[in-house]
Amino acid sequence: MMKRALFLIALLMVGINLLAQNPPTVGTIENDTLLMGSGQNFLLIPNVDDGDSGVDQTISFTVTSSDPGLLEINDVIHVAGNTMAVIHATEKEVSGTVTIEVEATDPDGTANTSFDVFVGPYNNPGINFEIHDIVFWQYFVPLDANPAFSMIASNGEAPYDQIDLAGLQLSVYSDCSSEWCTGTDFFTALFKGYVIPPVSGDYYFTMIAGDNSSIGLSSDESFDNVEVILYTPGEGRIGTYTANKEWKSLQVTLEAGKTYAIYGTHWNVHTLMGGLLWEGPGIDKKYIPGEDLSFVYDVVKPSTPDGFTLVNTGLNDLMVSWTEASDDRSLDGYNVYVNGNLINTEIIKETVYQVMDLTPGAKYCVVVTSLDMAGNESLESEIITTTTYESDAIAPTPPVIVEASIVSDLSMKITWSGAFDGETEIRGYNLYLDGALYNTSDLIYTEEAIILGLSPETEYMVEVEALDAAYNVSPKSDAEAVTTTVFDPNDTSIFD
Repeated sequence: MMKRALFLIALLMVGINLLAQNPPTVGTIENDTLLMGSGQNFLLIPNVDDGDSGVDQTISFTVTSSDPGLLEINDVIHVAGNTMAVIHATEKEVSGTVTIEVEATDPDGTANTSFDVFVGPYNNPGINFEIHDIVFWQYFVPLDANPAFSMIASNGEAPYDQIDLAGLQLSVYSDCSSEWCTGTDFFTALFKGYVIPPVSGDYYFTMIAGDNSSIGLSSDESFDNVEVILYTPGEGRIGTYTANKEWKSLQVTLEAGKTYAIYGTHWNVHTLMGGLLWEGPGIDKKYIPGEDLSFVYDVVKPSTPDGFTLVNTGLNDLMVSWTEASDDRSLDGYNVYVNGNLINTEIIKETVYQVMDLTPGAKYCVVVTSLDMAGNESLESEIITTTTYESDAIAPTPPVIVEASIVSDLSMKITWSGAFDGETEIRGYNLYLDGALYNTSDLIYTEEAIILGLSPETEYMVEVEALDAAYNVSPKSDAEAVTTTVFDPNDTSIFD
C-alpha cells in the first residue's frame, strides 16, 4: 500500500510539472510621465501571466532604473495568479528621461521588457480669467470672491471676444447711452494663476487697462506672499504709465523654472480692453504666453480612494465602488485600471464604475486612483481580483420576504431577502410601486430602498424582482401592501 501511495504522489507531481512548462509573459508597458515634486508614484506592469493554465506559480520581478538619481525603484508588488504587478518608484525632483528594465521570472523561464519614464514639470498652461460685478470704486478683487464669469485664458490677453458679456446681467448694464459706451460698461476683470519664467533675470509686467489696474506677484507659489508691484489709483501709486493705456510695474528679479503666484486686475469703464504682458531677458514686451503660465499649481496628491469594493461580477462586465477621496485643493475624479491597463477614456466623476466588454471565464485585477485638478494622481488602491462567469441561462428566484421596515406619511423604507441564483450571483434588483418601475436610472444593489414622494394615508403595492450575472430577470415577488401614515410635518423617522 505504501508503494502504491508513493507511486500516486509521484504521478501527481509529474502531472503538475507537465502543466507548468511555459515561461511567464507580461504585456506592453506604455511610456509614462511623472511630475517633478510628486514623490512616490506607481507604475503598472499589465497582463501578467505565468503561462500555465490552472497553476498559479510565483513570479519574481527584478526592476531597475537607468538613473536612480532621477527615478528610484522602491519595490515591486505581485501576488501569484494576479494579472498585474505594481512598481513603486520615487522621483528625485530632477527633469529627464529614464529607462525602466523589467525581468519577470518563474520556474519555467524569464520574460523581459522595458519602457521609458519622463519626469518633468507641471504643465497646465493658461491663466484663470474672471469677471466680477463691480462695486464702485473697487481697487482690488478678493482672490476668493465669487465671479460672475470665469474661464481659463490661453495667454495673458483678456479673452473678451470669447465671452457673451451682455448675457452676464451685471449690476451696471447697458444703461449708458453716450457715444463712448460699449454696452457692458462697468466690471472688474481678474487674472489669477502662476507664472514660470523661461530664463532668469529682471522682468517688468505691464497691464493694459481702460481704467485703473493693479498687479500682485509672490516670491513663490503662495498667494499669501504676494506683494503689489503695480497700483494705478492716484494716492499710493506704484509703477508708471507708459503710453496707450499701458501701466508698467516695478522691476522684479525672477528665477528660471520657478513658480510664482500672480494676479492682475483692471477696471472696464467704457473701454473693452485689457491684458497682462511682460518683458525680460531676451523677451520683448508681449502678452505672457500660455506655456509660461499655469492656471493651477498643486504638488500634493489627492488621497487614495478607500473602501474599494466589488459590487458584482457578470459574464462580460463587473462593477466596483469606493468612497470619495479628498484633496488639499480640488479633486477632479478617478481612474480605473484593469489588469494594469487604464480603462476609462475620460476622468470618472462618480464613486462607482462598471467595466464593460470583458471575456467570460477570465480573471481580472482592478485598482482605482484619484486625480486632482493639477493632474496629480494618488497611489493605487488595494487590488480587487475576480473572475467573470462562463454562462448563466436560468433566471434567479425572486425575494421571498418583502416588507416595510419604516413607514411615514410621505415615504417608506422597503427591505427584502431570499432571492437566489443557482449558477452565478444576484447582481441587483428592480423595485415596482403600484406596477411601475421605481428605480428607473439603475439597478438597486442592496436589499433595501427608500421610496420618497408618496401621499399620506395611501395604500401602495410593492414588488421586487432580482437579476443575475447574465441579467436574467426573476419573476416579481409577492406584492406587499403598505399604507402611509397621517400627514405629520415633524415626522423624520425615515432619516433617523
